[in-house]
Amino acid sequence: MALTPAQAAEVWELFKDSPLFAKWPNIQLQIPHLLDAITLNVGQTLFTPGDAPVHLFLVGRGGIRQTVVDDGRVWFQQDFGPGQYLGQQALFSGEYQSRAVATAETTLYRMSAANLRVALEWNANLRETLLQEERASRLRRTPLLRSLPDAYVRWLAQATEEVDIAEDASLPLGDKPGLWIVDLGQVAVTGPANPHASTWPRWRITSGNFLIAPSDNLRFGHNCVAESAIAGLPTHLYYLPAEDTDRLVSAFPDVGNIIRKPLDAAAILAGMELFRDLSDRQRQHLAQFCGWEFVPARQNITTQGNVGHSFVILREGAAIVTALDNQGRSRPRNYLGVGDGYGETSLLQGKPRDATVRAVTAQGLRGQPGLAGAELVILDRRDLQFAFADDRTLWRPGIQLFDRSIQAKEEKQPFKWLDEGEAVIWRGRGHTLWFIIPEVSVILGAIMFWLVPKVLMVNDPNLWNTFEIAFLVLAGLFGVPLGTWVAVNYFDDYYVVTNRRVVRRDRQLLMFESRIEAPIDMVQDVTVKIDLYGQIFGFGDLMVRTAAKVGTVTFSHVPDPERVKAAIMGEKAEALAATRGKRKEILRRGLIDQLHLVLPVPERQRALGRDVLVPSRIGWWNRLRRRSAQLRRNQPGLLPGTRRREKPGWFVSLVERLPESWQQLLVGTQPPPPQPLPGQILWRKHWVNLLQRAGPPFAATLLMLALAIWLVFSPPQILDIRPSTWLLAWLLLFLAAAAWLGYQYLDYRNDIYVVTDNQIIDIEKKPLWLSADRREGGLDRVQTVFSQQKGFWANVLDYGDVIIRTAAADEGFTFEIVPHPKSVQAIVFQKLEAFRRRQDENRIKEYQQELIEGLDVYHQIREGR
Repeated sequence: MALTPAQAAEVWELFKDSPLFAKWPNIQLQIPHLLDAITLNVGQTLFTPGDAPVHLFLVGRGGIRQTVVDDGRVWFQQDFGPGQYLGQQALFSGEYQSRAVATAETTLYRMSAANLRVALEWNANLRETLLQEERASRLRRTPLLRSLPDAYVRWLAQATEEVDIAEDASLPLGDKPGLWIVDLGQVAVTGPANPHASTWPRWRITSGNFLIAPSDNLRFGHNCVAESAIAGLPTHLYYLPAEDTDRLVSAFPDVGNIIRKPLDAAAILAGMELFRDLSDRQRQHLAQFCGWEFVPARQNITTQGNVGHSFVILREGAAIVTALDNQGRSRPRNYLGVGDGYGETSLLQGKPRDATVRAVTAQGLRGQPGLAGAELVILDRRDLQFAFADDRTLWRPGIQLFDRSIQAKEEKQPFKWLDEGEAVIWRGRGHTLWFIIPEVSVILGAIMFWLVPKVLMVNDPNLWNTFEIAFLVLAGLFGVPLGTWVAVNYFDDYYVVTNRRVVRRDRQLLMFESRIEAPIDMVQDVTVKIDLYGQIFGFGDLMVRTAAKVGTVTFSHVPDPERVKAAIMGEKAEALAATRGKRKEILRRGLIDQLHLVLPVPERQRALGRDVLVPSRIGWWNRLRRRSAQLRRNQPGLLPGTRRREKPGWFVSLVERLPESWQQLLVGTQPPPPQPLPGQILWRKHWVNLLQRAGPPFAATLLMLALAIWLVFSPPQILDIRPSTWLLAWLLLFLAAAAWLGYQYLDYRNDIYVVTDNQIIDIEKKPLWLSADRREGGLDRVQTVFSQQKGFWANVLDYGDVIIRTAAADEGFTFEIVPHPKSVQAIVFQKLEAFRRRQDENRIKEYQQELIEGLDVYHQIREGR
């Protein structure tokens, strides 16, 4: 039955800003036909556990109390008033697991499951708003809630409030008594929540830790009460009111046990060999940067192939260690128990994980199952560096952990273009013979230049003395610089094999520079060519081939080429094994999520937050440059030729004064404004190119201005024409020069190169719509990327070409005369790596979806449906 106009108006007033209707076009006119109304008396039941769900309920008047019972005790209770809705969890799970009772005379508006599906189609984010699954997943990682079933964690996600606290701001403990859980960030606390109050007036807690904001009737967590709490960094927290926390503690003894005292991470660090040499104060300082997490059984703690950032300690529970080889076969496994730790190289160097560690159910006392998962204390490498910078008096050279970290940091980046998690496997250059021969040639040339005149001038000592002086001068002016130039050019060239790519760099000082690289997983074949001299002196040419049209990276005259070939092929095999491990984990997580086996936990983030920078001592000029660069990155522009489909603002403002029916007719639904392409990074040619283009017209414009000055100050009798005549002629010439200058500037501005998350774009566009050429290609076709800088000025002013070869039969892409070509090359490579990871994930998801559909059909057949 359709709603009355009064009921429809009430619904619109209450829910017009709700996610249910926010993106649904013309919904106000459809409300009377989408909903129907029911009325409940005080104490009347709306639904009970086990009932089949049919509707989503919107509260118009009165109130509804929803409760969940465990072992005969109400542990969860939530009240709903006007403007709120309930019952959404059951529509997704298939049955009600709670009881809902009216607490007053209540009017409810019911939305059918079919209409809710329409709302979900209009609003892609509505599912998350209804179920709060992302919040539930993050709460699942909280050790305090480790004993709760997944369904109960989902219920808590509905009652929990997310709070963001700015740096140096206080938590509203007095206004919001109850449980505060740190999701990301850092909070400095005082009072019983500080386990080391005698040495640290303020104790900082991070991800996974909690504090209690006291109330008058506090019945739990007295040892975790915080008298004050101030965010030391931008912090994200979860807040659960005191009444809900009290019911939670009363219903689950394990929660009560954990909440009795705060975590002492310093004592856990003391049990690890890596931290054993530190003083108590140093361990306590590090403990304030450690995260505290819980990973349920059957889910991964770390995954083979992923970049490692952290040292992991098992506080409780158990884990199994597995690894795959390049054929996808499992390697021998081992188990980790309480007090075990791993990840030293990840903490110090940030290397990729070579094995997968998965949480399992631990063995309990007397054969009973123990903790169903692993409780962890985690120190992230970036947070370790933050801790070092946080107290420079506590961490200084001579402390083993500090020294090892600094040494690893220095060794980790021998090249600026290395990405995070990328490690150098082999590095070298041409055989030393190719350094000795040019140097010997220079020396022999100098000797011959000295010997021949000596033989000819043997009978003329005076002339010989003069020649000796001239020889020394010429040797100093030409011989020594030439020998130095040969040496620099030899040592500037290098070949590198990393766990992600093969790289060749050729450079001639201030004249030429080129760097070509190919992803390690795109390598198809490696061949070695050794001639007679190579067999004698132990060098050869190594050709690394990819599928690109010009896709060979050649290591010329490399020593021991067979060893280098083995390194490349071995690293390709390791990359394949890592890829298999990551694919298997993606498939595993997808099946867990889609089949609702368990509540999946999200990928780990550093305890202090993803975007927290390590404090550094930089000057005001560098801070200004960083800020300027950040603003440029945050304001990507639209590409030339992007059409703006929305109506002009002045027209929309004028139409808003008209009746609503006229507004709909004249304006309709405004399309969203055009946005930059996803991940868009844009380059134009170097300013040298602008100078080449605009130099002549700029000179002509200056000449016309100089002519104007001369004409103004020249005597009138010199000119046998009227001033108006030469003024008109000058004006026409000046406008022509200015138009020529403007044309060349616009021509320069319209030529751009773009790399997005999915494609490469090359736009060459002439002003005045004379011509436009736009070439696009997918990142999936890219095989090799190399940069080159030719000429003295190109090296001095740092500009050059970036050449992108593809597997297609076309010429690929060439970014001509771009500034900082090595940086452009590095960005293209990073985009390519990210794109291939997404491709792998999408392929796995497609396979995963087919597998899930097959399993679903199998269960339907088994159940006779």
